[in-house]
Amino acid sequence: MAMRLLIFLLMMIAVGSSLFHASPGHVTHMLDIVPVCLFSLLALWLCLARYNWSRKKTGALLVFWIAATAVASGWPEILAHSLFYLPTLVVLVYLAFALKPQRKTLALLAMVFATALLFRALDLPLCALGDRPWAGDVGTHFLWHGLTALACVLCLHLALNGPQEE
Repeated sequence: MAMRLLIFLLMMIAVGSSLFHASPGHVTHMLDIVPVCLFSLLALWLCLARYNWSRKKTGALLVFWIAATAVASGWPEILAHSLFYLPTLVVLVYLAFALKPQRKTLALLAMVFATALLFRALDLPLCALGDRPWAGDVGTHFLWHGLTALACVLCLHLALNGPQEE
């Protein structure tokens, strides 16, 4: 059931993102980010359940992520609308240290997501320089989408596979 829900949320992320890019607005923005948040919450919860984290520790981490993401959403102008995703990176880095059996996969996931976030944050400033020959008019947003797709695959692996020995 969890696998189906995660895959459904991935499809909703693709649909919501496509709708937002085709017709930016408040409703399509919500269709873009709500599935992302639900996917993140479910994947994180499933991953922590696989590692038998206590309810208290799991709850604390989920509350931190929700609160930090909500606070970050109040400053969209910081990091070119990318601050919203920074709490996710913080949680991934924390888990890379906390979950020893999957440390390598979590570190890879954190690096992939950090790189994606960097390209997302650079996109608008680079597009503003579009008249410069080295900047081009494509930007880096496509790299954000490609790398976050890879990050989602790594999340699926972590959420749906049990602890492994290193």
